[in-house]
Amino acid sequence: MILNYSVKNFYSIGEKGSTIDFAVNGNAPKTNLYIDAGDVAGRVSLIETVIGANASGKTQLLKGLAFIHYLVTSSYQEDPTSPMLFEPHLGLSESPSEISVRFAVDKRVFGYLLVFNRQKILKEELKEYSKTNERVTGKTISSREWNDKDNKYTYTDKAFGINSASELRRNASMIASAMQKDDPAELAKLISDYWSDCVVVHNLWIGGNREDADTGDRLLRKKLKEMLSDGNNAIRDRVKDILQHYDIGFDDFNEQVVTLPNNENFSIYYISHKFTGSDFLVRLEMESSGTKRLISILTSIVNALLIEKGGIAVVDEIDAFLHPDIVEALVDLFIYPETNPHHAQLLFSTHNHRLLESFDKQQITLTEKNDEGKTESWRLDEVRDVKSTDNYYTKYITGAYGARPRIES
Repeated sequence: MILNYSVKNFYSIGEKGSTIDFAVNGNAPKTNLYIDAGDVAGRVSLIETVIGANASGKTQLLKGLAFIHYLVTSSYQEDPTSPMLFEPHLGLSESPSEISVRFAVDKRVFGYLLVFNRQKILKEELKEYSKTNERVTGKTISSREWNDKDNKYTYTDKAFGINSASELRRNASMIASAMQKDDPAELAKLISDYWSDCVVVHNLWIGGNREDADTGDRLLRKKLKEMLSDGNNAIRDRVKDILQHYDIGFDDFNEQVVTLPNNENFSIYYISHKFTGSDFLVRLEMESSGTKRLISILTSIVNALLIEKGGIAVVDEIDAFLHPDIVEALVDLFIYPETNPHHAQLLFSTHNHRLLESFDKQQITLTEKNDEGKTESWRLDEVRDVKSTDNYYTKYITGAYGARPRIES
């Protein structure tokens, strides 16, 4: 479970930083959207939404969590000499960047800090938090820090089984490095498995091929291939069930395998439609942008919902190509215990301001760019005189909270 994370000097986000906070105080209403995550984690929201104008930094704020996911699960796959796969703010290119996250796995609460630039990780620290005598304290488990004078890392390890700093890559996390061992340490596996299995990042590109954009058929083909493969019956059946209830004529997925001249097999995907008096197949590439987008998002959302340990789906622009009623139905999947029995979380950005009527002020983060071109963000409960009885949608569209486009006449 993600409790909070902060990002500094990361794409459009400046040195002051921006934060997404799922932790809530005692004033949060008693609803299904908040759960008690234990003595250390406290009360936590299942949903956080990010709202702001185009180019305000919503995507970059969500991408902070995607970047941690990448560092923990995939960074060791990069060439050891390649630069870190991010960009600092253009006005702060000589300054280090920073990301920190607090998360819970099996009731254990960890804090993870990264300070880095384009060349290497400068500082990395993993802590575990515990509560004694009504006080929460953190104990450092593993850490490293770059020493310019000696041109190497100062490294301390109490759990990962990494014998020396020489085993650490400059562009890969300690956790990713620990997972390269034949018998990875238990803690390294616990944390790696959480970020790999439970954090489902959708449509947030970190490295790889930019052609894998969400609206591209290439990514959707990949998702369908994974979903229709053996062992993913639960995801496939749940996605099908939801789509059949959304009145888009969907009936089933269909895969036809053809043999190419080079004797390789190639899958062609179809969507089976059922209407009164007629059944027919439509090739995936011929479907509407909205249908393809909906299928793509659902594979990620259902994946997170079915994770027994409690997953989190991170979705940028959840409303792109989708009708507002469909978007609200997707969000509702996380609200009700019947569809979210494992307390999965949802973090998403949107321009569907109508959703503001559905959330509490502790579940809404607003973003805008200042005059220096740096993203600023704040949670709605940080705004003075915002009451829980306010109509957030009405006040937002009248400009009471900021974070709206500046359109000059």
